[in-house]
Amino acid sequence: MFYGSVFCGFIYFSLYKLFKVEFKKYFGDSLSFGQVVFMASWIAELFTLLVYYPYDLIKCRLQSKNYHFKYRNLPHAFKKEITEGSIFSLYRGSLPFLVTYCMSVSVQFTIYESIMKYFKSQYSKEGEFEKKESQINMLAGFLGGAIGSGLTNSFDVVTINK
Repeated sequence: MFYGSVFCGFIYFSLYKLFKVEFKKYFGDSLSFGQVVFMASWIAELFTLLVYYPYDLIKCRLQSKNYHFKYRNLPHAFKKEITEGSIFSLYRGSLPFLVTYCMSVSVQFTIYESIMKYFKSQYSKEGEFEKKESQINMLAGFLGGAIGSGLTNSFDVVTINK
């Protein structure tokens, strides 16, 4: 799971940055900054979870219900799922998971990016923002995570029952 998280983090942040820049160019001023960030984050997370979800599904089954699935190891679990079902069996129950996590990450990044943009506009003197960037970054990260989680945690009930 460690390697999957590192790889998926790379996928997410690469796609997020790409989509954010491209959406801003494509939509121009027809979308607000928040809408561009939300949409870029949502789509980047969707693509990331298409890679990550099968690993998470297998991990959860190995940890909690392997007496039922009888997986010997990770490669065996993937092979068994694909041969007994299809590649699509690796995505069983994914819709609530995808919606929940895409929403959660998108809200968090929209709040984070909006706070960072606000403070950058408030500290307009040369070097003023950079002096406080660490504190602002921590505040933006905390508020993005706290508010985003607070708004989307109730959806976790749906994903737990996937």
